[in-house]
Amino acid sequence: GVAGLVTQNRCNAVNISHWGVMDGNDVETSVGFERFVLLNDFVANGWGILGLDKEDIVSLKTGQDIYGPRPNNSAPKVCIGPGTGLGMVYVVVDKKSGNAESYASEGGSQVWGPKNDQDDSLLKYMRKVRNIPRITMEHVCCGSALPLIYDFICNYYADGNECEFVQNDMKDIADRA
Repeated sequence: GVAGLVTQNRCNAVNISHWGVMDGNDVETSVGFERFVLLNDFVANGWGILGLDKEDIVSLKTGQDIYGPRPNNSAPKVCIGPGTGLGMVYVVVDKKSGNAESYASEGGSQVWGPKNDQDDSLLKYMRKVRNIPRITMEHVCCGSALPLIYDFICNYYADGNECEFVQNDMKDIADRA
């Protein structure tokens, strides 16, 4: 799957401007496939989670059995993951037909809400450094956020000097994310 909105088998990848537009029809023609369909990466993940068994799932709360013997495949499901953006998908199953549909979401565009004094400080820092008034979940949770959050932590907890040697590596990692 590709990170971004897929429309008419084309996608302009999210937060990866150097990739340009991907065209599934061009791939189909150039490779000689009978059919090639681009999928949003989280739409693909949504369909994939329907095949998970209990041993494939880990609860984030220690000791809590969240599914019993097997996940309920007819229940709605959500999958969230950071990367170039903050991918989100929800999956619903039509109870009559049994057909599943996987829907990508723009959840990463939600405004990020601070929960404590440290979060408030991070919000102010990000507004100052990014020079944008609206900080979203993607600004805090995806690859490009890593250097900025690292810089914030260095400045919030220390004088910043011991963090300088890592900053170039962090920028390089975020650029490749």
